[in-house]
Amino acid sequence: MLGVRLSDYHWAVVLRSRPGCGLTVEDLIRSALTVSRMVGGARPLVAVNDASEVWMWTRWTRQPEWETLTSVRTWLRAVDGLQVAVGPISVGPAGLRRSLLGARAAWHSAESCTGWCTYEDVSSVISLLTKDDEHTGWFAEEVLGELGGSSPWHATLRETLRLYLATGHSRQQVADAMYINRNTVAYRVQKAIQLLGRPIVEDDFEVRLALEIARVSSLTPLSGSAPADAATPSASLPSAVK
Repeated sequence: MLGVRLSDYHWAVVLRSRPGCGLTVEDLIRSALTVSRMVGGARPLVAVNDASEVWMWTRWTRQPEWETLTSVRTWLRAVDGLQVAVGPISVGPAGLRRSLLGARAAWHSAESCTGWCTYEDVSSVISLLTKDDEHTGWFAEEVLGELGGSSPWHATLRETLRLYLATGHSRQQVADAMYINRNTVAYRVQKAIQLLGRPIVEDDFEVRLALEIARVSSLTPLSGSAPADAATPSASLPSAVK
């Protein structure tokens, strides 16, 4: 009825006027429409939350580049008295809600936000520690990527990597704890890093935190990923885990 195709990629923007700045609801709505037009989104859905706050969703059939969205920052910052918080780009019916909650979480985590603030900039770990299980799940999903799959093999890879990081990258300690050999540890860590999609630094706090969340909670960060090959190779291992 609202003319919104729920299967698209959604992006929520919360626009507020600072007290005493003179911006009206009509000004906020016009700004919201301008933002959607500048980023090339479809006809936006705009909702007035109160006299000083407007919510806007725009959407695309394909995921846009983040640079396309941030290109409007300069224009937004030039509007005196306007405060803007943006959520993550999220897909599907749940994404419509998720993006708005992400934008609102940015406000709660950055009370001094002026001009422009994003969920990615200020709300990952802070929101995780101060909000609810839903935000915790988002954090784990975003950090773990494909490593957050729901299969038993994904869980085994996560636990191996968790112990590997907790023991200061000691293959021997992980092997002793899991009753496997050192080469199996190295192989599992290699596969886990491949699924993670990013290199492991010396003390990767975010990855360690996401792995702990997946281990101790009932949250399933990312489901539906194809299981990795569980066979232990006899080929050479990467130097990072030797």
